[in-house]
Amino acid sequence: INTTTLDSIAQSVVGVLSNPAPFKNKYVRVHDFYVSQNEIKAALESVTGSPFEVETVDVDALEENTSAGLARGEYTHENIYGLITAYIFGKTSSASWGEEDESGAVGLTKKDLQTEIRKVVD
Repeated sequence: INTTTLDSIAQSVVGVLSNPAPFKNKYVRVHDFYVSQNEIKAALESVTGSPFEVETVDVDALEENTSAGLARGEYTHENIYGLITAYIFGKTSSASWGEEDESGAVGLTKKDLQTEIRKVVD
């Protein structure tokens, strides 16, 4: 998946507003990291020194069940966040577009995953 820190989102907004012409009427996709869940887990374990337990979820079933619940008018935390999770990690993910995007064009530089995780857990 593609992930972006809040700092980079802010820097991207500044980059677009500073030079709007190339981005006019276009989606602007940026990222700090293009990583798998396993890579995030490994970085977390490295930074914290603690193992993390993995729970495997059938994303297709999650999408089906949460969509059905919402269709029945069940606007629960589980259904809303379950559907968001399914859209992020499912086959038609809008959160995974690869490494080619506008990150460089808006002025983002490469970040280190472990360094950014350390900022959150410390």
